Amino acid sequence: MTTQLEDQLREVLRDAPEPDWRALRAAIDTRATGKRRARMLRATVGGAAAAAAVVAIAVGAANSAIFTGQEATPAKSNRPTASGTPSPSVPATTAFAPRVKLANGDYRMPMAFPDVAPQGAAAPAGLERAATSSDMVPLSRMASVGCLTNPEAATPQPWGSDSWDYRPKGEAKAPASAEVTLTGWPTTTAVTAMQQLADNSGACAFSRPFRKVAWPGLAATEANQFVVEEPVTPGGKRFVAIRRVGDVTVDAWTSGSDEARALAESRRLVDASVDALLASKALVEPQPAVWSWPDGRREAFPDGAAFILPAIAPSPEAVGTPSLTRDEPWGNSSMGTVPVFGSQVGDPAHPGQRAVAVREAMYVLSGPGLDANKGVLPTTSVLWSSFPDGQKAFDEIVANRGTARWFSAPVREAWAGHDEATTFLADQADQFDPPFPKQIALRLEGDVLIAVVAQGRTQAEARTIATRLADESAKNLASFGRGPDGRPGNGK
Repeated sequence: MTTQLEDQLREVLRDAPEPDWRALRAAIDTRATGKRRARMLRATVGGAAAAAAVVAIAVGAANSAIFTGQEATPAKSNRPTASGTPSPSVPATTAFAPRVKLANGDYRMPMAFPDVAPQGAAAPAGLERAATSSDMVPLSRMASVGCLTNPEAATPQPWGSDSWDYRPKGEAKAPASAEVTLTGWPTTTAVTAMQQLADNSGACAFSRPFRKVAWPGLAATEANQFVVEEPVTPGGKRFVAIRRVGDVTVDAWTSGSDEARALAESRRLVDASVDALLASKALVEPQPAVWSWPDGRREAFPDGAAFILPAIAPSPEAVGTPSLTRDEPWGNSSMGTVPVFGSQVGDPAHPGQRAVAVREAMYVLSGPGLDANKGVLPTTSVLWSSFPDGQKAFDEIVANRGTARWFSAPVREAWAGHDEATTFLADQADQFDPPFPKQIALRLEGDVLIAVVAQGRTQAEARTIATRLADESAKNLASFGRGPDGRPGNGK
């Protein structure tokens, strides 16, 4: 089964000569020097080469058996260092405020990463450390490997990262032979990110065949090791080690022909970096830093909303309604002023709370008696919007004030087990042709409003779809944690 993207890529390449995949991967790796973000080159590699790069990374690898290996063992001892002695006290979590966008388009990050990667005599044998590379992406390429993205997966989003490459001495332009990366996660979410890495279940999955090698004595949420096939790396493999320190993950990879020796070296780089991070006291008193987009790039690539709101749309199976499936989104150009999409019309003459970011998911219901209904099927929209003041926005919507107004007056209903101050359940006459029974369900989570407008064959079915999607979306949002200002963990 192929996706629409894969079909389009194959069509682009239909008449093109077979690419030299090894050379292409090497070129991408060289272009990504210091950033280790190969998938983001889709914006800079033009024409058929861009499509070929995406196919090489995102299509071809998907056809191989990717997930093999053993599960990490439960924690048995304190966190080891390269010397075998326990590290200084490692916090379970870190109180990181979400990143904040500034007026000039830059970002204030919750912490400036200290310089912790080993260098000089402490660098891997025969290698020297290159300059630091900082980045901020909506998805993390954890464990220093390329990723296949699943935008529907509910995955914590890092607020930033720093990395250091290691190259053969005197060969600054040679491919990297090792790397250390620090990644910062919103409060309480690094545990989830580590577990998803172990399960290969997040939005950023391994793009190459790999196997896990448990870090002795530590659980998967604390540390892990991987052996990853990577043709452009010297020796054809990357030997990866990763540890969590509060809500910072520290990972390193090395190359070589001896697995045990290479994994030991990766662990040494990680342990040394962890010790330096703890000794810096940066986690105790984090100092905010300003981050600027390089080379004129902005969060328009990828979608800027992904930097603000996580993907929380539930799977149709979570609703329990047969024949409910995901549909293509309609686009969000006007959704900042119409937060209850499908039940409101924009009213720009009346100022009110306007969302700073909006994401959406669409669902469609099919089944007996529907296909002949003028060719129209019942649809459901789920919008989640981040507001400067979520409670004020919620109150405006319920009172029919602000940037949008109801198509027709909704009839509020009791929603058992839900607080009326932050939730709203109602039915509403459908204004579309043909009309379907329609239900509205709103949930306010901090400053994020989840708005579901569901159509069904019956009012009861529409109500079930609306309430379950709203509740499941809230559960997914909660998995990201919250910043001190109540927003989801990846910030405003």
